[in-house]
Amino acid sequence: MPYDVTPERFVDLLAEHPQALFLNDEFGHFLSRSSSRRQSYMTGFLQMMTHITDCPLRYSRSLVGREVVVEKPYLTALLGLTPEVLLGTSSLLDVLQGFLPRFLIVTGSIEDMPNRPLRPLRGITSHRTDILRQALARIYKRYQGFSYATGGCNEAPISRDALSTLNAYRKRADRRIRREPPEMRPFHQRWAYHILKLATVRMADHLGGGISDEDMRWATEQYELYVKEARKIIEKYILAEVRGRDTVRVERVKQYIQECGEVSRRDLARHFHLRVDEMNKILATLEEAGVIETSWNQPPGRGRPSCVIKYTGGEEE
Repeated sequence: MPYDVTPERFVDLLAEHPQALFLNDEFGHFLSRSSSRRQSYMTGFLQMMTHITDCPLRYSRSLVGREVVVEKPYLTALLGLTPEVLLGTSSLLDVLQGFLPRFLIVTGSIEDMPNRPLRPLRGITSHRTDILRQALARIYKRYQGFSYATGGCNEAPISRDALSTLNAYRKRADRRIRREPPEMRPFHQRWAYHILKLATVRMADHLGGGISDEDMRWATEQYELYVKEARKIIEKYILAEVRGRDTVRVERVKQYIQECGEVSRRDLARHFHLRVDEMNKILATLEEAGVIETSWNQPPGRGRPSCVIKYTGGEEE
């Protein structure tokens, strides 16, 4: 279940607001690894709801009529904020934008949109709700046959220009996946899915008949913000975990070199699936400790020189 680590208060909140959308993202599960109580609350918040706001609908970027309206004391409990922090804000959205990436506020499950009950909210008439429900049903009916693998424009509400924009983004996404540290990979593995969801949300927001090139470009920009904010959260909240894991990896690499006696840098990288920056960091640590020494062998002819790592034992007791 996407809310398996959610505090009980979220269950009560969802029962009061059945029009809330679900988030079933890697992002929420990733944050759940933090032991902080505040992070636990935020995890539940990210996983359960897409939008908590008391701002007018015309200022919202989420689906019109789909907001969850919550009083400010709820946010105090959810994020562990003091009442003083909230008194100076005109909208909960102002507070949220200081904590969460914008994309998290607008993503949701497209399959649930036409079916989930819509309770009339402030300023929304039942007539407007019926129009919205019909629009969502139309969008879902056209969207449900879409397959990114086939790229079929006839089965999906997506223009050929929009599909070209999405395909053009593939090279950028592939390069990023190879370059990023392993902790960032869950944020990239389903990039096309996330961008399509965002584009669909924007299309539904203006009740368009299909995803236009403008919708797709906006979605890729929002995805870029998502990646940027995800990287900030990784750097801030799991730095200690990464450091601890690196210590373990250094020990494993040292033990492997000791068992081999001598090993090439290329074989070592392949054995542990290390990137260049990771390899440099680990070898520098071992060289500092005097445990290893490196040398370069120049093969005959015009071949590339290879780096050989030799175990010396150095300062070990």
